[in-house]
Amino acid sequence: MKTVVKNNSSDSKKSAKDWWDILGKFSSIFQSLVIGIITLYITTLWLPVREEKNRKNEMKTEIMSAREQASLSFRGEMFDKMYTSIVASKNLISITERVEKLRLFQEYFHDVFDGGPFFECLYKEAQFKNDTKTITNLVDIARENTRCQENHIKECYDSTFIKQDTLKLNDSDEIHIDEDHCIKIKIGTLENNNNDITVSIPVTVYVNEILIDEIKDISYFHFPFSQNYRLSKNHRIAFRLDSLVYTKNQCEIIFAVMELKNDFLQTTHWLPLNELVEGLNSIKGDKKD
Repeated sequence: MKTVVKNNSSDSKKSAKDWWDILGKFSSIFQSLVIGIITLYITTLWLPVREEKNRKNEMKTEIMSAREQASLSFRGEMFDKMYTSIVASKNLISITERVEKLRLFQEYFHDVFDGGPFFECLYKEAQFKNDTKTITNLVDIARENTRCQENHIKECYDSTFIKQDTLKLNDSDEIHIDEDHCIKIKIGTLENNNNDITVSIPVTVYVNEILIDEIKDISYFHFPFSQNYRLSKNHRIAFRLDSLVYTKNQCEIIFAVMELKNDFLQTTHWLPLNELVEGLNSIKGDKKD
């Protein structure tokens, strides 16, 4: 009886071992099959897709680089031609044509070049000739330029502070741009002839009771990208002359104060003139090579 029990126990152990051997073989076959499928997927599907994606990305990068190079080269040629025509002798090119060149120049280069001196120069020439039409055109171009830069500032900073105000001659007002900065602006007195079109207003500006000597006036020809003034705690301010309204022998000045950050120049395409010229010269050098 004991012999029969031992034989049954031995047979069950042998049967269990056989099942484990069979399961092990199937596991090996299944593992090999899975590895084969994964390898096939990687080599026939995933790798080609990834290589194609990398190739397209490289192509896009090359195209973008070529476009940027072509754009900068084109802007460089335009800069040279427009700059030359704007500063050309008044005996060679009429002031009307130079003002139109300035309009195009500002449209393409207001973000990298301060055109204020051009406006001032053409304004003085038109003022000497009592050419009110040209002065009006210059003011219109300048105001459009300022609006473009102001919109760019709004895009850079969601919480940009821009406060519009209206003052009469010799009036003053206080503007709090934040809890740390109080700006007091006082309008001066105009000393121009009645026949002149006023393009700037004399002002005195205090920030927290401290006189800002650099700010002598606000002008249509002062632009936020270039005419801004550094304050404390990562702040800058700029002024926009919006319009002058004459009523009953009084002049109302409509202007705005806008806040910028000290990192503003890093978030724009603004470049000092020397860097711009060096960039254009390097492109010309590459073309010659």
